[in-house]
Amino acid sequence: MAIVLSYHGNRESEAALQEALRLADVRRTSVVVVLARRESEDDARTAEDAEELLWSHLRHADIPFEIRHTQHEQEVADAVLDAAEEISADLIVLGLRPGGSGRTTVGPNASRILLDAPCPVVTTTTHR
Repeated sequence: MAIVLSYHGNRESEAALQEALRLADVRRTSVVVVLARRESEDDARTAEDAEELLWSHLRHADIPFEIRHTQHEQEVADAVLDAAEEISADLIVLGLRPGGSGRTTVGPNASRILLDAPCPVVTTTTHR
């Protein structure tokens, strides 16, 4: 069993990664990172940028980990849910944007993961 994490290279993913590593250490388990493709024209960062940042954190981690890439045109939620099912995950860790219910909504990928997860989902957020 392991912890599954959706990673995009943004602040929310960074908070989720730190929490996933902390939980994996406490639970003495591994982390499976689903590295999301970045295809938004509004965001100049690439999947390679996110992976480089991810490796900067994991390079010296004492936690066993695996990195999986989403396939072309695969929804992030599908990749995360498939990974969680495949490995019988203990938890999914998901980074959410801060702001409270009055100013923000949970995105479609996060909603699917929260509602369809085969295991508990731990959410994190960043401080402004």
